[in-house]
Amino acid sequence: MINNVLLRMIVGFQTRVTEREDRGATAVEYGLIVGLVSLAIVTAITAFGTSLSDMFDRLSTEVGKVAP
Repeated sequence: MINNVLLRMIVGFQTRVTEREDRGATAVEYGLIVGLVSLAIVTAITAFGTSLSDMFDRLSTEVGKVAP
């Protein structure tokens, strides 16, 4: 009798472990990663946008002088 109860507990535990669904948690984790990367990109563009624009303006002017 104790063996049957123990066997049912083990089989039940094994079933719960092998049939567990982690897809929802994984999707949330990927969503957080995408959100943080997007935030980093927006922050970088905001911080360096004007200086990068000025640099590319100067670069296009210099290239225009060399190769008309």
